[in-house]
Amino acid sequence: MFDIVIWLTVSKEGSKENQTREHLQQAIAQRLKLTMVATSDAGEIAQRIFTELEGMKYLFPLDDVKEYLNLNEIGIPFRNNGSNIILTTRLHHVCNNKMVDKAIKLEYLSRDESWKMFQDVLRGKKLIKDERIGPLAYRVCIKCSGLPLLIEKVANTFKLKTTESI
Repeated sequence: MFDIVIWLTVSKEGSKENQTREHLQQAIAQRLKLTMVATSDAGEIAQRIFTELEGMKYLFPLDDVKEYLNLNEIGIPFRNNGSNIILTTRLHHVCNNKMVDKAIKLEYLSRDESWKMFQDVLRGKKLIKDERIGPLAYRVCIKCSGLPLLIEKVANTFKLKTTESI
């Protein structure tokens, strides 16, 4: 359906706007297999990305967006060829700008969905089947209140667990 799909996690705690742009440009250039020899100029990198994407039908899921993104400065063109840009955010004001065509509010995950996601992140680790750790993992998962990003982060820390101690 798409020539290329590039999933990017946008949030960078404590980052400035230009650091976020650089992070996104580097990730896109790497996925497009662009060689950026001896240039750190953001405008030049944006132009290379724009040129590469110009003839493509693309999908850009941009996860955990915390502020307005100027996609032109990154190099992502707006196309009417079936290409899509999807933003996920917990911040309503991010959706109140001219680049968002449609906002869809998603509900929190149910307990069952949360636990399933938690287990999926662990990918069959026997840890949650342990009679001491499994119930603890479930209680911790429920404390994540159905927030997928938090569930993922917490479940990933459980991958490192070998005992029930925190």
